Amino acid sequence: AYHIPAVIANAVAFVGPTDRFSQRHHVPITVPSSLGAEGNLTSSTNDPATLRALYNVGDALGGQASSNKQAVTAFLGQTYSADAEAAFFTKYLPEAADTPIGTVGDAITGGVTPGIEAMLDIEYMPAMGALNPTEFWGFSGSSPNDSQDEPFLTWLYTVGNTSDADVPLVFSTSYGEDETTEVPTAYSDRINIEFMKAGARGISLLFASGDSGAAAVSGTSCPNGRFAPKWPSASPYITAVGGTNG
Repeated sequence: AYHIPAVIANAVAFVGPTDRFSQRHHVPITVPSSLGAEGNLTSSTNDPATLRALYNVGDALGGQASSNKQAVTAFLGQTYSADAEAAFFTKYLPEAADTPIGTVGDAITGGVTPGIEAMLDIEYMPAMGALNPTEFWGFSGSSPNDSQDEPFLTWLYTVGNTSDADVPLVFSTSYGEDETTEVPTAYSDRINIEFMKAGARGISLLFASGDSGAAAVSGTSCPNGRFAPKWPSASPYITAVGGTNG
């Protein structure tokens, strides 16, 4: 059974979904021939050409509007390599090699090798949005409550202090954690304020929905038999991107 506090009951018309989610409507898509009869991606086809075909980008290139700018974020020791970026475009998408790549933050380069996740993000964003100015925003440190979690506030304060003329209009972030076990409410509330401020400026914030679907970050189970929401992808003020499974 479900209930809501009596103090708000008169103001609520209905609550949904509860234990039943809306049915998904099937929308047929055209599967590129490179994916095979079953439409399955493999390690050999999950490249820019295949993804551009899958999302109907085709051979379109951007960079026409002066205000266009996109960015990825990087944390927890992930760094950038211009040489790796150039090698990626030489091999997979030479026509995007002239995409301007900028850097922002205090953790851009360093270490013996660049970050695998960071480079995946900064390679595939301009591969899909080729020739649009792209930036790598990298920050050191961690969240105030867990040394293993990202310093999201450092990034968001930098966004807030960047002028409308210079700030990217799209940020893509591949980081997150379990909402219920790793993110204090006061901390998430404060970050949600920054999310709202970014939205009011017309900035789109995209976050990965996670690697384990409805399970915890470990991907092994749902704690106490309940779905484990990921954060910040569960925030109502951003857009979560990715597949789901339960």
